[in-house]
Amino acid sequence: MDPDKKRFCINCGKEIESYVVFCPYCGKEQPKFTIEKSIKKQSKKVPEISKDNLSETDIQKIKTKNRNILILTAVLAVVVVILMILWIASFHSQPTISVDTDHVKITGKNTTGKVSGKTSRNTQVIAKNYDGFTGNKKVNSDNSGRFTLKNLEPGTTYKLRAKNKNGKSEIKQIKVGYIPSSAHTKLTVKGQDEFGDLYVDKQTKSTKVSGTAPKGSTVKIEDNQNDYKVVKNIKIRNNKKWSIQLNDNGKTSKDLMYTTFTITAKVKGLLESELHEVNFTNNNYGTNYDDKENFNNSESTTDDSNPTADDKDALKRAKIYAKDMNMSKIGIYDQLTAKAGDGLSTSVAQYAIDHVKANWNTNALATAETYRKMSMSKREIYEQLTSKDGDQFTSDEANYATEHLSH
Repeated sequence: MDPDKKRFCINCGKEIESYVVFCPYCGKEQPKFTIEKSIKKQSKKVPEISKDNLSETDIQKIKTKNRNILILTAVLAVVVVILMILWIASFHSQPTISVDTDHVKITGKNTTGKVSGKTSRNTQVIAKNYDGFTGNKKVNSDNSGRFTLKNLEPGTTYKLRAKNKNGKSEIKQIKVGYIPSSAHTKLTVKGQDEFGDLYVDKQTKSTKVSGTAPKGSTVKIEDNQNDYKVVKNIKIRNNKKWSIQLNDNGKTSKDLMYTTFTITAKVKGLLESELHEVNFTNNNYGTNYDDKENFNNSESTTDDSNPTADDKDALKRAKIYAKDMNMSKIGIYDQLTAKAGDGLSTSVAQYAIDHVKANWNTNALATAETYRKMSMSKREIYEQLTSKDGDQFTSDEANYATEHLSH
């Protein structure tokens, strides 16, 4: 019986609720009944698909779909396997290394270079300096294998190699450029030549030197002949101009061609400026310079008519020194006779010097060009060319070289 429906009392006939046991009107007991509480869940039945209900087109579509699913599953499985192999190999394979550039440029106000690259994850990268004078640089790569080496010395060649417990990578060579002019304090000197030097006529013993420098910088003038004593420090104001009257002290050694004053500038945040020089010609230069100065004009004391095997060997060596190494006449003689050199007798060396053919001016110029590439000034080049501990060219040969240097 439905509990929500009404019924009638069997005694008085009045309408009562179906679940009432005794009639509220007459008190007569009513017949008992039970309520079905179990609820059966109805499930939707999916109609079965049979080939009899499908067309050929439907069947073909189902086959194609199933085949595509199988192919996609296979491809995904292969990709997963490959990734796992690579991941495992990254822990056990010898490291590799690559760099973003093998020519590192230093720009802006920086004084050192840096280079980035890629290697195995969590691997040490070591940069060794070719010259062996500056320290090595080391850095570890990150989880993706990227690394950056900083504070690389300017004008230096490095050998880069990655290293971990599985071995070492191949060597990568990089070259670091030089510090740019933008990192130096800018200093100008009026009347200077293309090398930053100012030459004063030998009759002039005093000259006013002027130029410009950045506001807030200090221009320093030093006397090279007086142990580089500071002549004056000039603080640059708003107009950025400076000037000074320089006088030759007349105490220059007879071995030096010039009296020289050095001028530099420095402002906070930048390196010192490139060196500028003011050179006064030394009237006493070359006085009783050295007995070897007359060496080139000495008469031969060797027997030209019957050279020995040693004479010929010495001459062959002298030709190599003159042609391939651009040595001076005195330099070749010293090389031939020195115990630490060829160790030949003076007579044999003299024969070679008397008979070797060379353009000594050309040799001096070729040597001077090498020094110019090292950023040496004309004065420094001259002193090196004529020095008894240097190249030992004559003053005329050294003068020719300094006057014919390329720009």
